[in-house]
Amino acid sequence: MKLLISAGSHIGQRKNNEDAFLYDAAQGLFVVADGMGGYEGGEVASELVVHSLLDFVTHSAMYNDSDVADQEDIERQATRLLDLGIRFANREVASQRKARLAQMGSTVVAAIIRQGMLVVGHVGDSRAYCYRRGELRALTQDHSLYTELKLAAGDDPHAYVDYGETGHVLTRAIGVPGMCLPDLASYPLESGDTFVLCTDGLSDALPDARIAEALDACGAAPNAETLIAAALEADADDNVTAIVIHCI
Repeated sequence: MKLLISAGSHIGQRKNNEDAFLYDAAQGLFVVADGMGGYEGGEVASELVVHSLLDFVTHSAMYNDSDVADQEDIERQATRLLDLGIRFANREVASQRKARLAQMGSTVVAAIIRQGMLVVGHVGDSRAYCYRRGELRALTQDHSLYTELKLAAGDDPHAYVDYGETGHVLTRAIGVPGMCLPDLASYPLESGDTFVLCTDGLSDALPDARIAEALDACGAAPNAETLIAAALEADADDNVTAIVIHCI
């Protein structure tokens, strides 16, 4: 299956860009990170995350079992690789939390593609979506206080949650002690699928219906530039970063 890949990042209305992204088609690796921790800390953290993950996956490729052919084994190997890669990135960020960088951390959403299978892992509120046959589906669930309170409230009409005060309080983040555990899942690829990895600068500005509309408007070549432009037109007040992977 052929992949069309596009990616981009925009500073938005901020003074600096604390987002980072990276992809390596040869390794089948795609990473988006959103740093936090002050003017310099956020930038350092997100860059550490994406490059640490790439270094880990590239190094591990030398030791992968080249004889693995069973689909379940391939999926298991890719899932473990991404899990360990995210944990390695967490260790690298945590080791640099000193002096002016003492408060830094980052979110991450990453994917590995292996033989018709996509494995996605995330920590924090950066997201992954799949757009398939005109329908957009979230593949990740934010690690945020807002999400946890919303889930706890469920469908109870008497439940009250002050969502406005909890919107971006993260319950998991890279580099923060005890908060690294990634969620991982795998999905089979289909021709025509479009996968989006993005920071909350995009998902906050664009509801799911608007993301689907923007992807649909791209026609045969969904791309990150269109999504980012749509978020900026919607007055995104944060850095906006996305990787778009389209399967042909």
